[in-house]
Amino acid sequence: MYKIIAISRYGRETIDTASTKKEAIFLANEYQIAYGSEFSIIIKQ
Repeated sequence: MYKIIAISRYGRETIDTASTKKEAIFLANEYQIAYGSEFSIIIKQ
């Protein structure tokens, strides 16, 4: 299980999960576009 985590100046929050690494990378890229440059999106296993 992979967690997609958003980090901003206000803290961090798990915003989604994925079962495969490929899906996690896809979701992280989509969230980065949606959330913009104020957020860092990371993946943790």
